[in-house]
Amino acid sequence: MNDTALKDVKVIDLTQHIKTDKGTIAAVNGYAVAGGLERALACDIRIASENAQFGCFEIRRDLRNPPDPLNRLVGFGSALHMLLSGDLIDAHEALRIGLVTKVVSAQKLIPTVEDLAARMGEYPTEVLVATKKAAFVGRDMTTEQSHLYTRALSAPLRDSDISREGVTAFAESRKANYGESAS
Repeated sequence: MNDTALKDVKVIDLTQHIKTDKGTIAAVNGYAVAGGLERALACDIRIASENAQFGCFEIRRDLRNPPDPLNRLVGFGSALHMLLSGDLIDAHEALRIGLVTKVVSAQKLIPTVEDLAARMGEYPTEVLVATKKAAFVGRDMTTEQSHLYTRALSAPLRDSDISREGVTAFAESRKANYGESAS
């Protein structure tokens, strides 16, 4: 493959979801198998249409499929079944095992994802970053360690304008206005 052919290729590092400050949402409509499943797993939140199908087809091609992050997300038993069987599971089974967080009709998929993204976009970036870090790092800690880590992450925010506005808006039963921070 020459350099000219490579100019149109975008390589995506599937581990980057942990490093990005942005929340990521996968909208799955149709098949999410092999690399498509990996891309969905790289997102923080996965929402599927009723048409969605999920599977690990690598076993069918004599290829090794690394079990993480599937193991972490759906648990060892469900991950092992998907990895070793090569079977497809539908959206409702994906919801049951925790692979997706919501199943909607195909017509509602994009509006649902756009609504969630818009709501997430209204929250202060600093709070989203701290929450995401606490979730990803804390999952490998004991409950006590995770609690301490979360407190340490949120300490700089406690006495900030962001925190004051959030508390005031809650007390006044109004939507918070975080200004430039919520970008």
